[in-house]
Amino acid sequence: MAPPVSKSPSDIDPYDRQEAQRIIEAYREIFPRITPELARYWDFGRTRPWGYLTPDFHRATLSEYEAFSVAVEKLEGEARKNHPMPAAELAARMIALCETHDLGFSFGICPWTDHALHRTYGKATGRRLVVIVGHDWYPIVPKRVLEPHSLSWPMRQDGLHRIREVLPGRAERYFVAVTNPLLSGELGTLLFVNIYPDYREPEERTTGKVRAGYDGCLEGFEALLEATRPHYRPNDVTIISWGAMPWDLLKPRTPVNPPRDDYGSH
Repeated sequence: MAPPVSKSPSDIDPYDRQEAQRIIEAYREIFPRITPELARYWDFGRTRPWGYLTPDFHRATLSEYEAFSVAVEKLEGEARKNHPMPAAELAARMIALCETHDLGFSFGICPWTDHALHRTYGKATGRRLVVIVGHDWYPIVPKRVLEPHSLSWPMRQDGLHRIREVLPGRAERYFVAVTNPLLSGELGTLLFVNIYPDYREPEERTTGKVRAGYDGCLEGFEALLEATRPHYRPNDVTIISWGAMPWDLLKPRTPVNPPRDDYGSH
């Protein structure tokens, strides 16, 4: 899930064009073909109400991502200026931008995955893939009384890294499952995914089961793993569950082994 810490536009260190293009190319190499099953899991047809995270990264160009990012950043500025913008209005405008630009709110699977690839892709010796499986993405518009919602857009850096302005003692909050050895890239490319691949609906609670349910999620996750096979053999892939809920969903169908100490798993 996305961390409950917002960043103002002035605090954002955006990806430059070279960094952004490398993230896109990493997705294209890890997933050399987006199968119909995977496209359905990521909802390229936008048939689900809040399935607006993942774009077709084989088709989309960097210039299109940049134009979309500018539009989303402008919307975030309006949301902050007119705070509190009603959740329904902000969500509707976010979705409208996705439909206009035919993109989602990340280069690939989600902003955390983008940043994980930015940190780790191509740094390990040999081809190794570490898949961290979380539960879901944050509500598309969380209910926050004292602060505006902080949007994500492709050219923005976000995700599995320390956030400078957090209070002392909280910097490691999201490093329980995602440790520094994992983020170094030395143990393999880090692919962060959520078993539920969409946003939660506006102002839905941020914990517990998603209201929409999990139909097709396990099949979609298996299609995701299968889609990496041309690039990674099964023995090259390590799966780490982030929390009890994805573990409970996965364990009836996914072969598992005890955690290895070199991955820093808990």
